Amino acid sequence: MSNQTVTSITDRYNRALVEVTESRRAFENLDLTAPEVEKTVWLQEILEAESRRSYDFKAMDIMLSRIKAGATVKEITLELQAKDRTLEASSRLGGSSTDWLLKGILIEDDQ
Repeated sequence: MSNQTVTSITDRYNRALVEVTESRRAFENLDLTAPEVEKTVWLQEILEAESRRSYDFKAMDIMLSRIKAGATVKEITLELQAKDRTLEASSRLGGSSTDWLLKGILIEDDQ
């Protein structure tokens, strides 16, 4: 075995130790805050998946995250820009929502 291979294996092992610690912390956090009813459902789903995994390799997909990712900053920015364009087109006076907010702040400051 070359020195580079040993270093690579050692690096992977050390990274795995860190990730296992982070995973345990996340699990303990979830376990503390999850309702008992949810924990019972999760345990049943896991036991069922483990019993099926010998003939259905997709059974363990139950362990994948079910959390839907939120919108990205780019998606939110594009949505706000589209709303601004719609407001500008429909507004008699024109201007984006940002313009209106700034005008409102200036008016309030003047008073």
